[in-house]
Amino acid sequence: MPRKISGRWLLACTGAVIIAVAIGCGGGESGAGSSSDAATAKTRAAQLLNSWSDTLTTTFQATSARKKAREAGDLNKYTSADTRLRRELRKVKKFAPQGRAVMSQYSVTSNLTRAVVRDGDKWQEWALALDDRNVSLTEGQRIANLAMAAIKAHEEAYAAAGAEPPPAFQRRPDQQ
Repeated sequence: MPRKISGRWLLACTGAVIIAVAIGCGGGESGAGSSSDAATAKTRAAQLLNSWSDTLTTTFQATSARKKAREAGDLNKYTSADTRLRRELRKVKKFAPQGRAVMSQYSVTSNLTRAVVRDGDKWQEWALALDDRNVSLTEGQRIANLAMAAIKAHEEAYAAAGAEPPPAFQRRPDQQ
């Protein structure tokens, strides 16, 4: 009978070691895994930020087209540009949940995670404010301030990811 107990004990220990190795517990590999995880998180964050930059560029173009149409008094062009802008703003409003979802896939909790989440939050706040149809002069100034805060957060997120923002989001030397 003692033999059976020791055999079960050996079997249980072997099973525990196999399971621990399979899920990545123990051993010296966990440090390498988190280093790899950090590199993967930076790469994925940079891809997400580039996607956001593309969406923002299109959104800024729609904002500009709407402004020009309004100044020209062209109702058809204004309506078209406004529709396009609202479609783009719907995408920008998703930045905050996208940032959280993407960064939650990595065990790395760091400046990178905080920077990407903050960036998404700032752009979402800007998009929500800009989507209001009745914007006063005071509200317009607040929206401009939100845009400046979002651009700063975007720069910080790119820096945390170790990536360079696209040219449209880079400051000129006189803006440093």
